[in-house]
Amino acid sequence: MEISTTQHEQALAGALTTFGWYAMPDVIRSRKVRIAAKSALLAAFTGIVVATADDEPVAQPGADESEVADETAQREIKPWMVVAGLGLLGGSLAATGVLERKIFARGERRRAEGVMGAHTRLALVAGALCAAAALVDE
Repeated sequence: MEISTTQHEQALAGALTTFGWYAMPDVIRSRKVRIAAKSALLAAFTGIVVATADDEPVAQPGADESEVADETAQREIKPWMVVAGLGLLGGSLAATGVLERKIFARGERRRAEGVMGAHTRLALVAGALCAAAALVDE
């Protein structure tokens, strides 16, 4: 298992983005300012991923270049795929919204209990998990 420089860069970007996302309430109290800062954070992360993306198609072991080109050319998007994708996207957004509210509420409860850096502690764990997940090779 060999981890590329691109994977390292993207893992670091993901970890820092995740850390910043979840630690932000400890630093920025205004909800409106946090929304703007999180938007900028996501834009920066997207830029890093695009800038470090590998444009080469992934070949299966033992496949020659013509097989990879044929496989890429044969991919079609069917209407049911679009509907399924939109359904998954909607469900994912709803679940993410619920989870984000619970994580934020937990941090706020811990802050009310007097825990210093209540959101930051969770952010450290979330950032580390994000980096670990990004470095897992297929």
